[in-house]
Amino acid sequence: MKSAEFEKIADLLARQHKIQVKEGNGWAANIKTREVFYLKKDIYSLPEDHILGLLLHEIAHIHYTTEFPKPQINQELTHITVNMLEDITVEHIIGGDYPNAGEILTTTKEDVLNTLVRILPTLDNISKHEKALLYASARFEGRGYENNMLDYEILGNKISKLMIKNKQNIYKRAKTENHLPIAKKIVEMLLKALGQPTDEEKQQMNQEAHASTEGRKEEQGGNAKQKLINV
Repeated sequence: MKSAEFEKIADLLARQHKIQVKEGNGWAANIKTREVFYLKKDIYSLPEDHILGLLLHEIAHIHYTTEFPKPQINQELTHITVNMLEDITVEHIIGGDYPNAGEILTTTKEDVLNTLVRILPTLDNISKHEKALLYASARFEGRGYENNMLDYEILGNKISKLMIKNKQNIYKRAKTENHLPIAKKIVEMLLKALGQPTDEEKQQMNQEAHASTEGRKEEQGGNAKQKLINV
C-alpha cells in the first residue's frame, strides 16, 4: 500500500471515530487519549488487507474497549488474559460495522494465527503463561493442532475449550470488565499448571498489557503480537 493511500483511509476513519492516527514504534491504541499508533515500514511491506485489519483492530479498541478494575492478586496475569479476550471481542464487533470488514479481519487473523502457531516454540523471551494464552486464542479460532505435544499447547487447548463454552459471553460482553469472571478461571488454570510467573515475567506482562491499551510508544514492537506482524 502506498503511504498516501494509507493516510487517506486513516484520515477518513480518524474523523469518523474522532481519533488520531500517528506513526509509532508498533501497532497499538491508547484508549484514554484516543490515539492509534502504526509502524510506518509495515505500510510498504504488508499486504493491503493486513494493514486495514491492523488499523481496524486498533480503532476497535478505542471504540469499544473500556477501562476495568485491576485485581490486587495476580494482576499481571489477569490483565493480559482480559486483553486476549478483549482482542476477540472488539474484532467480532467491528467486523460487522463496515462492508467487508469481517472478511478483512478474518483473513488477517488466519494469517497471523498460523504464523503464531509456527513461531511460538521459538519465542524464548515470553513466559509459558503467555504462550498458553496465545495458543488458546489460536485454538479458539480453529487454528493450531489437533494433537498437542508441548506443555503450553496442552494447557492452551484446555483454556480454549473453556473459552468456546463461553463464546457468546466473550462476543457480547457489555463492558471489558465483564471478561473478569472467565479471566479469573483462566488465571487459575495457568497458575495450577505453571505456577506463579517470575518477577521478571510479571514486569514484562505488565509492560505488554499497558502497551496494548495505553499505546506506550517505548513499549511497542517488542511483544509477541508485534513479532507475528514482522515475520
